[in-house]
Amino acid sequence: MTNAQRQKRWREKQKAIDKDGYLQKEAKRKRDNYVPSKLLTKNALKRRREIQREKSRRHYLKVRKVRKNDDNQHFARNLIVQLPAMKRNNLRKTYRRSLRKAYRSNTELREKNADLGRKNKKLQKRLERLQKKKTVSDVEVTEGEDADISSMESETSFVEMTPRSRTKIELRSLNLDKDKEKIVKRRLLLSNTVLHHMKERVSKKKKRDDCLMWTGLVAKYRCSSTLGKYLGVNRGKVARHYSARKKGKLMSEKFREEVVKFLEREDNSTTLPGKKDTKTVEGKATQKHILSDYMTNLYEKFKLENPNMKISRTIFFNIRPPHIVLANFASRRTCLCSKHQNLALKLKALRAIGFKSSANPDVLIKEKHSDEDIISEVEALNVEEIKFTQWKRVQDGNKLRYKEVEETLSKENFNEKFRGDLLEFRSHVFRVKTQYSELRKLRENLPENEIMIWMDFAENFGCSSVEEVQSAYWNSAMVSLHTMIIYYPESAVNRVQSFVAISDVLLHNATAVYTILRKLINNLRTETPNLKTIHYLSDSPTSQYRNKTIFQFVAMHEQEFGLKARWSYLESGHGKGPCDGLGASVKRAADNAVKQGKCSIQSAEDFFKWAKSSMESGSKVKYFAYDENECKESEKILEERPKPCPVKGTFKLHYVIEKGPNEIYTRDTTCYCRECSTEITTSNCQGYTIHTLSKTQGEVEGNVTEKDKTAVQEPMETSVEENNTCASANNPTLRDEITSDENNNGLAFTRTDLVKGSWVAAVYGAKWYIGQVVDLDDTDGEIHVNFLAESGKYGYNFKWPTREDKLWITIDDILYCLQNEPKKTGKSGRMLTVDAEDKEGILQAFERNKRSR
Repeated sequence: MTNAQRQKRWREKQKAIDKDGYLQKEAKRKRDNYVPSKLLTKNALKRRREIQREKSRRHYLKVRKVRKNDDNQHFARNLIVQLPAMKRNNLRKTYRRSLRKAYRSNTELREKNADLGRKNKKLQKRLERLQKKKTVSDVEVTEGEDADISSMESETSFVEMTPRSRTKIELRSLNLDKDKEKIVKRRLLLSNTVLHHMKERVSKKKKRDDCLMWTGLVAKYRCSSTLGKYLGVNRGKVARHYSARKKGKLMSEKFREEVVKFLEREDNSTTLPGKKDTKTVEGKATQKHILSDYMTNLYEKFKLENPNMKISRTIFFNIRPPHIVLANFASRRTCLCSKHQNLALKLKALRAIGFKSSANPDVLIKEKHSDEDIISEVEALNVEEIKFTQWKRVQDGNKLRYKEVEETLSKENFNEKFRGDLLEFRSHVFRVKTQYSELRKLRENLPENEIMIWMDFAENFGCSSVEEVQSAYWNSAMVSLHTMIIYYPESAVNRVQSFVAISDVLLHNATAVYTILRKLINNLRTETPNLKTIHYLSDSPTSQYRNKTIFQFVAMHEQEFGLKARWSYLESGHGKGPCDGLGASVKRAADNAVKQGKCSIQSAEDFFKWAKSSMESGSKVKYFAYDENECKESEKILEERPKPCPVKGTFKLHYVIEKGPNEIYTRDTTCYCRECSTEITTSNCQGYTIHTLSKTQGEVEGNVTEKDKTAVQEPMETSVEENNTCASANNPTLRDEITSDENNNGLAFTRTDLVKGSWVAAVYGAKWYIGQVVDLDDTDGEIHVNFLAESGKYGYNFKWPTREDKLWITIDDILYCLQNEPKKTGKSGRMLTVDAEDKEGILQAFERNKRSR
C-alpha cells in the first residue's frame, strides 16, 4: 500500500468519526495555507486560475445537466429550493456589511480628495506669492538718498510694475522713518508716474507735447497738485488738458441682469397667463410676474446663492423692474395657490386678535420650526372663538364658484383645523422647493443629446374679426393652444426653442397630449438625430398629464420612439412658468394682428395661417396644427394597447421614469443627482417605487423572470397595491377575499358589499367624502362613485352638487361602506346627513388611514 493510499484511508476514517469537525479543520487548514494571488509567481497564478476555471466548468456542466433533467420531467410549476436559513442570512449580512464598508470608504476617499484639492490650491497660491516676492527682492535699489532712479530702468521686471508699486518698493529699500517717508513718497510717486508716462508716449510714437505728456496718469494717481507746485504751474492749467476719468458702471448696472434673472425664476415669481397682464416700459410690453415671497426674503436667498456678489439691500430693491410686481399675501389675484392663500387668511385673522407672526406663511414655518409652538401661541390668545375667511367653492346660481367665505370656529376646533393645515403646508412647501430646485439643476446642466420640454395648455383663444355682427360676437369659435418650451444643452446654437400646437379640438385630455407629443417628437427626431432622452415637465392636472394613460406613454416611450423619457410634475398651485407667458404673448400678437386689419381669425385654420405668416416674417416661435382625425387616430392607438391599471397614490406622484414597456419608477419628488440622472437601479436615493401598469395571467400567478427579480437594488421598494388591483382584474375570487388589513384601512368589508346603489366613504388628499356607487369595473378593479358636495361645516351636511361629480376610484381609496342611506334634512330636503353610527365608523377609518400614511 502506497503512502497516498494510507493517507486517503486515514482521512476516510476521520470523516466517519466526526465529519463536521474534520471538514472544519480542513477548511481552517486551507484558509491558513492560502497564499493571496498577488504574492504568487506568474506560473503559480496561471495554474491556480486554470484549476478554478476547470472547477467552474464542471460546476456549470452539472447545473445544466440538472436543469435538463428538470425540463424533461415537465413540472407544472417552478421548483422551489429552500436554502438553510443560517447560510442565507449570513450571505445577506456579508453583502450588506461589504456594501456599507464600500460606501464609507468612498465617502472617506471623496472627503480626503476634496481636502487634498484645497491644500493643493493653498500651496499653489503660496508658491505664487513667494515667486512674486522673489521677483521684487531681485530688484536692488542703489544705496543712499541720492540714488539714481534711472539706473533701474534696465530691470525688466521692475519696469513692468505700476508707478505706485514701484514707489512702495523703493521706499521700503530706503528704510526711512515715518516722517521722512511722507516727504519722499509724494515726489517719488510723481517721478515714477512721469517716467512711466514718458516711456509710454515714446513707445507709442506720439507727439511730445509738454502740456499733454502727463495728462492721463498724473490725474489717475492724483499728482496734479504736486506737479503744479513742483513746476510752478497752476493746477487748473494742468487739469484743463484732460477730461475727467470715466467712471465704471454703477453697482446696480453690474448686477441688474443677474438680479432680474433671479427674480423671474419660476421658484421666485409666477408669470401671469392673461394676454392683458403686461407692463409697458419704453414702448415695450412685457408679461407681468408676481413675486412669490417678500423682497427681504428674496434678498437673503440671493446672497446665499451668490456669495461672491457684494450687493446691498437698497440696490437689490431698486433693481427690481416694473413688470415684476410685489407679492401681496392674502390676495387671491396674486396668490394663486389655495394652500398658501387659505393659510395666509388664517394668519391675517390671528394677527388681528394679537398673534405675533409674519403675514407670509412661508416666513411663519421658517421662524417656527415646530407646529406645536405655533398652536401653543394660538391657545394662549384670550379669545373663545376665531373668525376667519377662506376661499371655497360655493353655489352661485347654477354654477360653483370660488368665493371668500367667512367662518367662525371655537378655539379648540380652529386649533385642530390649523394643526392639520400647517402639517399639510410644510410638506407642500417642501415639494414646491424641491421640484423647482431639481428642475433648475437639470435645465442648467443638461447632458448632451438630451432635452427638456416644459408644456402647458393655454387658455383657449376666442376668434374675432375687425368688424363683426352681434350674433358672431356672442357665438365666436375657440382655438385650443398648447404651449411648449424646449431647452437644449449649452453646446446647442439655440438654447431655447418655443412651440405652439394649434387645434379646433377643445378637449384638454390625455389623448390630445399624446397627439401633440407624437407630432412634436417626430419633428425633433428629424432636427436632432442624436437625441437620446426627453425630460418632460408640466403641472399636475389628472385630466391632462398626471394619469395612467400618460404613465403608459412614458413606459412605452423608448419602444415607440426609440428615446428614453422622464416626466416631472410641479406641485399643485405652483405650475405657472414661461409657458403661460408664451401663451399670453401669442394670443396678444394674434389680437393685435386682427385689430390692425392684417388678418381675420375665425377658426383654427385661420389662426394657423396667421402663425405661418408670422414664422415667415421672422417669429422665433414655431407652430404646428392637429385636427380631430389625428386625435381619433391617437385614441385608436391607445385603445389597442393593454389597458393600464390605476396607479395608487397618483395625486402624490411628481416623478415618473420608464423602466420598460410595462413598468415605471415613481417618486414623490424629482431627483436629478448624479446617480439618479444616470441609472436609477444603482442610485442610493430612497423613495422610488416600481409600478406594473398591466399584467398577463402568467405574471399574476407568479411566473416572474430572473431579470425582474434582480432589476431593483435595495434602496427601491416595490409597490404591492397595484399588483393586488391588477391581479383582481383577472381573478375575481381574489377580489372577493380582500381583507381589511390589506386594503380597507382596518374596517372589514368584502367585495360583495360594493354593489350599485350602495353608499361609501372615500378618502382624497387630507379629507373624506361620501358618495353613491354607480358602476363597478371588475376588469380594472375600479368603482365609479357619484360624490356629494360639502354643505356647511365639514363632515356634517352634504348635498348633491349642481354638476355631477363622478369619479373612478380603486377599492384602496374606500374607507367605509355605510350601513344606512344618508337621511334628508331641512325644509327642502336637499341636505343629506350621515347616521351617527356610520359617521363614527368613518372617523375611525379615517384616523387609521392617516396613521398608516
